[in-house]
Formats: sequence, structure tokens, C-alpha cells
Amino acid sequence: MSDAPDKLRCFVAVPIDQAIVSTLQEVQDKLAHAIPRDSVRWTTAEQMHLTLKFLGSVPSSALNDLEAAFRSACEGASAFSLTAREVGAFPSLRNPRVLWVGLTGEIEPLRALQGRIETILAPWAQKAEDRPFHPHLTLGRVRENAGRHARQIGEQLQAFRAAEFGDWQATEVRLMRSQLSPKGSTYTTLAAVPLR
Repeated sequence: MSDAPDKLRCFVAVPIDQAIVSTLQEVQDKLAHAIPRDSVRWTTAEQMHLTLKFLGSVPSSALNDLEAAFRSACEGASAFSLTAREVGAFPSLRNPRVLWVGLTGEIEPLRALQGRIETILAPWAQKAEDRPFHPHLTLGRVRENAGRHARQIGEQLQAFRAAEFGDWQATEVRLMRSQLSPKGSTYTTLAAVPLR
């Protein structure tokens, strides 16, 4: 289930302030107590981040070139502030598969940075993203065998529709490696670029 020895599973992300992570874990706990047990696979504190680009499997031999392109894509980008607010679901609250917290604040600089990363790192991505970028933090994923609880999960999410979970200054972008195991994903930072 782990990487092939000559390939690394990579993505680009912005880390989240620890206070926000703690608040979102409280939201997860409240939701977990209100919905059927084990119907959602919750994102752990270590796994919470704002994904800008998922690349997929990258050959180890391409890592230096990828890192150089990553640094180039982030060059000159400024820090921006974001607010975590409102809980939602993909594809919808009536049919939740991925539970998320939305982001507001300085979204334009975030979109500009994500667009540069999308374009410049395209040669290393396994597939082009066909959906528009929707900045969010993933709270959890509904388990495949829990579809019958979808309506109940969606109803519980409604309680957090107008909630605000805090704001933070995004000051760094990271190129990450994800290693899969039966216990979940483990993340390692391969490179980090500070934002001005």
C-alpha cells in the first residue's frame, strides 16, 4: 500500500495554525457524537492542511526538478490571512461524501498562488484538475458503507453552517510527501517556501 520505491506521492499545501486545528477537532468530536459511530473517517490533526495541488506519484529521479519548479511557483508570493468558517460537504449536504470547512479572507492572493502552482507543476501532476479550486479544510470522509446515514450526517452539518472557527496568517507553502499505510497517511515536508 506504500509508495513504489522509485516513486513518491506528493502534494503542495499551506499549513494551518494549531489553534484552528484544535477548534476543528472539537467540531469533529461534536459531529462524531451526533452521527452513527464509524460512519466517517476523520482527518487527524497531523493531516489537516490546505491542499493547493495534489500531484500523485512522482519519480524519485524528478524530485530535484520538482522542488526547483515548486520554489519558482511560490517566488514573490505574499502572506495572506484566512478565516475558517462554515461547514459543508462535497458533492452536497444531501449526499455528503467529503466533509469540509470553508475559507474566506484574502482569497485572491491564495487563488493567484494556487494558479501559479497548478500551471508550473503541471508536468509533475498525474492528472490535470478539471474542477475549479475550492479552498477548504477536510474534516473527514464518509465511509463507503455509511451511505444510508448520509441524510443524518447532512442534517448534523447544518448546525455549523454559520459557525466561524478562527483566522490565521498563511506564511509558508510546503511540498509534501504522503506515505500510505493501513493506519492512514503520514506526511513529510520535502521543501518549504516562506511567503513574504
